[in-house]
Amino acid sequence: MKKILKITSIVILLLIIVTGCKKSYKDPIIGTWYLTTNGEVNERVYYMFYEDKTGVYSIYDSEKSITYDIDAKTIKIKYDDSNETLEYEYKLEDDNLTIKDGFESYVVYKKR
Repeated sequence: MKKILKITSIVILLLIIVTGCKKSYKDPIIGTWYLTTNGEVNERVYYMFYEDKTGVYSIYDSEKSITYDIDAKTIKIKYDDSNETLEYEYKLEDDNLTIKDGFESYVVYKKR
């Protein structure tokens, strides 16, 4: 009986340890991304992406609510004042988000 109790206690302890060490996944796009030009961050132009696939696009004194969908290569953004969903190629590297805009230019945003 003592042996069964000891084994049960060890199993429960191991389950608690394993469950406590499990890290939750956070999509790396979540956060605030500021426009970067020639290495300089412009804090007045940014995207904020939330976990619930909503966010904000801010350019100087104008803010727009957005919804977005993202996969491995593209991000689709719908601005609240438009019926159109825009699709962009993107790349995430460290704290840099590079978006290929509609003019075939690459725009870099830095996460802070």
